[in-house]
Amino acid sequence: MKHVEAGLAYMIDSNHGWKIARWLDGRNVQLRHGDEKVAEEFRLYEKEYGLQKTQDLKAKLKTLLLEAPSHYIVTENGKEKLVCTHAGIKDEYIGKENNKIKNFCRYGDVAGMDDKGKPIRRDWFEKHEGELKIVWGHDPKPEPFMKNNTINIDQGVVFGGKLTCYRYPEEQFVFVEALKNHSGKNDLDNPLYRCKAD
Repeated sequence: MKHVEAGLAYMIDSNHGWKIARWLDGRNVQLRHGDEKVAEEFRLYEKEYGLQKTQDLKAKLKTLLLEAPSHYIVTENGKEKLVCTHAGIKDEYIGKENNKIKNFCRYGDVAGMDDKGKPIRRDWFEKHEGELKIVWGHDPKPEPFMKNNTINIDQGVVFGGKLTCYRYPEEQFVFVEALKNHSGKNDLDNPLYRCKAD
């Protein structure tokens, strides 16, 4: 939040950010998959700084998260070069904003749930055309996954993988290995064991 306010960083919407924003808004949201740690951090913050400072911080974070755009377009000399989004974006959505587009960018192209309650994801990137590069994540892969001028940089750091940074315009990857698996899932449930990178 401080980096965004200072103009040093940009932030885009995500499924977890959306969930936390609704929780901060007082809606009945189940915080799971690590999001429950946010509630615990606020309890500790309130203990140290008091109720008023905590309410003020919650209001500022709620606004930041609710106002986050679904995607961000990087331009160079007035020409669009790269799109950053959380889970994916259709070509016809780029540069536009509405609830349908926000949901697609948060969750990707979901075709329902499998028998284990996991989302069935369509490969939206198969239909991407043109020179505009799309950088996305949400669907962890062991290594950066590149297809049709899109790059998935979610290497499952929460599952014991690595945090990936894609440097543009250098077109370089920078990695930081996870210290441990923070997900609480065993190896058989780990998405990094189920996915294949081409």
